[in-house]
Amino acid sequence: MSKLDGLRAKPETLEYGGELFEIKSLTVKELAEFSQIASKGDAAESLAYLIKMTLKKSVNDATDEEIENLQTAFLIKLIDKISVVNGLDLKKKGENENNLALNN
Repeated sequence: MSKLDGLRAKPETLEYGGELFEIKSLTVKELAEFSQIASKGDAAESLAYLIKMTLKKSVNDATDEEIENLQTAFLIKLIDKISVVNGLDLKKKGENENNLALNN
């Protein structure tokens, strides 16, 4: 293993409704896709992409329909974990400006 092995993101565990979900980081390719979507200013689409990609890694047999109809309370907790695992700032900066970008 190279010295980069220690720099890989560590998964976080999310417990909700008696279930445990291992939240894994996105790949470089997935982060690039997210960044491209976010740069277009479509916060809803970029957030949906993050949620879908993350849950597909956590729950291999999850369907798009299941993901699109999740409880809001679960989504709020999930978004917080996604933010931590990927080093993203997903909080609103101002009234009309979303800061969906990588933390530096």
